[in-house]
Amino acid sequence: MAGPETIISPEIYPVTGPTFSTPQRAGVLNFPLPAKDSTAKLAELLQDNHDSHHIYFNRSRFYNHIPHYLLALYDFGATPSLLSATYSRECTYQRPIPPVHSSVQVDLSDPEKWDQFLGKGEYYGDFVAFFTKEIKERGWKGAVRRWLFGIGVDAGEEGVKKVAEKLCAKIYSGLYHTLIHLGYGIEFEIPAIIAEGLAQTAVTELWEAEFVLEVEKAANQSDPKKRSTKTVIDLAQDIYNNENFRAATHWEDPKKFTSFLERARSEFIPFVSQFRCRLEDLAVKTAEVTNVDALLCTATPRLDKATKFDFFLMHSLTSSLFMHVFVDQDWIPAEAKCRMVEWKAWFDLLVYATRGAPKLYIDEVKNYVPKERTKGNPWLGIVDRAIAYEDNGHGIKVVRALAYGERVSRQYIGKPGFLMEGDMWWKGAAMLVDYLEEKDGPEYIFSSGFDEAWEGIGPKKRY
Repeated sequence: MAGPETIISPEIYPVTGPTFSTPQRAGVLNFPLPAKDSTAKLAELLQDNHDSHHIYFNRSRFYNHIPHYLLALYDFGATPSLLSATYSRECTYQRPIPPVHSSVQVDLSDPEKWDQFLGKGEYYGDFVAFFTKEIKERGWKGAVRRWLFGIGVDAGEEGVKKVAEKLCAKIYSGLYHTLIHLGYGIEFEIPAIIAEGLAQTAVTELWEAEFVLEVEKAANQSDPKKRSTKTVIDLAQDIYNNENFRAATHWEDPKKFTSFLERARSEFIPFVSQFRCRLEDLAVKTAEVTNVDALLCTATPRLDKATKFDFFLMHSLTSSLFMHVFVDQDWIPAEAKCRMVEWKAWFDLLVYATRGAPKLYIDEVKNYVPKERTKGNPWLGIVDRAIAYEDNGHGIKVVRALAYGERVSRQYIGKPGFLMEGDMWWKGAAMLVDYLEEKDGPEYIFSSGFDEAWEGIGPKKRY
C-alpha cells in the first residue's frame, strides 16, 4: 500500500505550464472573445487549479467546479477580469490536492493492482500524476483511447483492458461529473483537464457503473425481434404512470438511488433496457437524449410554487452536451459511442425515477412570459445575465446546455421523442435566469417529485 512519501520530481508531473492548460480549440458555442488575453488568463487559472486543488472540495465528495465554471464563461466570451474574479471566489472553499506517493506510482504501473486504489479520493493526486505521464507519452487522445476504451492495447495487456472497461462504465459516476469534467477537457482539447478527468473517473464511486452494466446485460439478453421502439420520453412517462416505480423511493430515504434499486431493481432493469441505440441511429438518439433531458429539467417545476429546477435533473441536462462531444470524436469507435448514449439514457431515467418522477408541465415552458422582453435575439440578453450571476457555475452551464441543445435538436423536430422545440429552449433558459435573479429561497430543489421538497417555497411569480 501507499507510503507517506511524496514525489514532486519532473518525472511525475512531466507536462506543466500554459500549453498544458491552454485550449487548443474553441468550445461548441464559441462566442467572440472581448479581450485577446482571455485565453492566456484562462490557461493561467486552470493551471493553478490543476496544481493546487483536489477534485473534491470536501470529504462528502462534492466536486470542484472551477474548470467547468471558467470554461462555460470562456465559451460565452468572458473577460479576463471576470475569469479572475470567478476563480478568486471559487478558490475560497477548495481543498489542496492530495500528495503523490512513490509506492502508489509503482503499483499503478501494474493494472492488476488498481482495484486497491479505484474509488478512493485520497489517491486523486496519484492518478493525476499517472495520467499526466500517460498523456506525455501517448498524447491525450492515445491516453483516453487506451484507458477509457481499451484501444491500442497490446496482446498480453489484459489488465489494461479490464481497467478500461471499469473506467468507461464509470463515465456517468458522481452524478455525471466524470463525464462533465473529461468532456470539457476533450471539447477544448486541454491536456490538464483531461488528466484531471481521467483521475476523477478512477477515484469516483462504483455503483453507477454497476447499474449501467447490469442494464446492458439485460438488454443484450433480450430478444432482438421484440425490441421496443419506445423513446426516452415514452419511458419517462411510463415511469410517472407506474405506481411501483413511484412508490419505490421514499422522501426520508437518505440514499434514494440505493433504496429505489433495492425495492424496484427486478422490474426497473429490464424496463429501462428497452431503450437502445443502433449504429445507424447514433446521431438522432444522441439528440433525443439531450431533448428529453432539457424537457425533464425545465418542465417539472410545480405550477403552484415559485419556479425552481431540480438539482439532479439539472445535471442530467448539463451533462448531455458532453455526450455530443464524445460522439463527435472520429477517433472513438461508433460502437463505444452507442454504449455511452444508452448508458446516459438509462441513468437519466434512474435519476428521474428516484427524484419522485415529477409531473411534466410542458405548456408552462411553451407559454412562459419572461421578465425581460427583447425585440432582437433573446439569447443575447439571457447569456449576459447568466454570465453576471454569481453561483458555482450551474446557472451558466444550464444556459449553455440549452443553447446547444436547441442547435442539435433542430433538424429532428417533429420526430418521435422530440417534445422540446422552437422557443421552448430560450424560454427554459429565461425561466432559470429570471428566478435565480429573484434570490428567493434555494437555487434548486432536491427531488422535486415529492411534496416535501417544495415546503417553504413561495407562490409562482408571473411577469
